[in-house]
Amino acid sequence: MDFFQFLGRFHVLLLHLPLGILLMAACIEIYAVYKKQKRSPLIKTVWLWGAISAAGAALLGYLLSLGGGYSEQAIATHRNWAIGLILCAFFCWFYFGKISPKEEHKHGKAIVSLSFLQLFLLFATGHYGANMTHGETFLVEHAPDFVKKIAGMEVQGSKPNSLEEANVYPHVIAPILQQRCSSCHNDSKAKGQYSVASYEATMMAVEITDGLETSELYRRITLPEYHDDFMPAEGKTPLTEQQVALIGWWIENGAQNVTNVSKLNTSEELTSLLIETLGLGEQNVIKTIDEISPQLIAELEQAGFHISRVQQGEPYVNVIYADYANELSDEKLQSLLKISEQLMWLKLSKSSITDAQLLKLASAENLQKLDVSHTQLSQEAISKLKVSNQKMVINSFNTQG
Repeated sequence: MDFFQFLGRFHVLLLHLPLGILLMAACIEIYAVYKKQKRSPLIKTVWLWGAISAAGAALLGYLLSLGGGYSEQAIATHRNWAIGLILCAFFCWFYFGKISPKEEHKHGKAIVSLSFLQLFLLFATGHYGANMTHGETFLVEHAPDFVKKIAGMEVQGSKPNSLEEANVYPHVIAPILQQRCSSCHNDSKAKGQYSVASYEATMMAVEITDGLETSELYRRITLPEYHDDFMPAEGKTPLTEQQVALIGWWIENGAQNVTNVSKLNTSEELTSLLIETLGLGEQNVIKTIDEISPQLIAELEQAGFHISRVQQGEPYVNVIYADYANELSDEKLQSLLKISEQLMWLKLSKSSITDAQLLKLASAENLQKLDVSHTQLSQEAISKLKVSNQKMVINSFNTQG
């Protein structure tokens, strides 16, 4: 079973092949008909490889589904569209391959119709597959209200202007769970049989009789990040301390749904946090973190840094110093510190980083993981950095201190 799951994970890699190949084949066919150009003999091979890669992706997708975590209805819908896609691709390969160059003009309408059908099946299959991965509301989550209504989504009321107008679950807790948990825990993809698609579904993992100690939800979001049960898993952005505090406060107050926030027990600190979370008051403007500009990315890559996004839709990045054979100069480090707000993971293994340079990383308040293994750093400098950022996990293996 584990080996099947190992193979199934390659579904997300292979599925991009039929998407590109069949999209290209269908577009070339349509273009050739409308421009009245002769079809290339190679197009038959393109259709064949598209069909074969689609069948391979479907097989790996089936193996992936054996691991569970997806609703049977979502699997069936995605599978049925995929079968239609594969059958259409093989039929196009067979039918188009039988058309002689002299008779192509007689089959123009059939070629265009089948090509458009292939495109429709391609987009439909991809759409239902994406729903399983990101949730059914992923495309329209941030859309205007009228678009959400067309898509059949429930539209929340207007944003509360005070704590007296805010309800605890829809206005405070649900946005946190949707932001951090819904990509893996929704109606279509319920990892661990757990979904945050609704209040009722969320309550399946919330225990309110014995407080926080027995709440599976609270336990998982407060475990150390290296723990197998920690959530969010697979390197996704963890909940902030403020978000964890709000969920803990919600559970301690009975994990209620539409109860008004002002009617629950809150400390002065929690009240300030609620005001900040709901965006109430001039003194509670939430600080936003900007995306890194393309010019700054180019500057850092020129300095030897490789940059990748930690999670799609988030500004945080993972940075690796790949040019460790050359000196990590103060100028290079200064360029790196220009993205201190966005910096979450940093690998400086085998680099020439000095103790003085290391302590400058204290300004990177969001830095969670730092790899300085195989360097000349002293234990004293590493300890000082840990004191300034206690949440940071530092790999200091084989340092010279």
